[in-house]
Amino acid sequence: MVSIEIFIGAPIEHASERATLKHAYEFLSAHGMPAIILANVNLGDRQVDLVIAIDGAALVTESKGVTSAVRGGHNGDWEAYLASGAWKKFANPYLQAIAEKLALRDTMRSFAAADVPYPNAALIFVPTVPPGSTIPQGDFKVSIGGLDELPTFITSMKRDGWSLDRW
Repeated sequence: MVSIEIFIGAPIEHASERATLKHAYEFLSAHGMPAIILANVNLGDRQVDLVIAIDGAALVTESKGVTSAVRGGHNGDWEAYLASGAWKKFANPYLQAIAEKLALRDTMRSFAAADVPYPNAALIFVPTVPPGSTIPQGDFKVSIGGLDELPTFITSMKRDGWSLDRW
């Protein structure tokens, strides 16, 4: 049996975050990948949905349960399409994911008292990127996709980070 340890900082209130945690756990278990998962933790002044640590890599995920079309870019607010036909602004989740990965790096650097590599980050739409959305593709800073893409985001992480036993 593979060792996957899960630490939950506070109750997970959003279904999208629970679904991402469940999917990550099932994938890691099925593929025999030992991991440490931190769920719903505060790092500095940032709330982080998930940190998935495997040997040599870490992935910070920001989960969104938006089901209507969204639009936005790398900068500025995003908008969600409402049933009324109007667009409602909300905080840019791409920038949110970047801020969370930087908060993790700052916490790791403080703990290690040394420079550490940047963790990976992903913006996960649960269950999928809503049809009709106009959003950027992922880049080297943040991967963007639906829940079904989480396994690819995990397996394609840069492996230049901490060993699993360092976590």
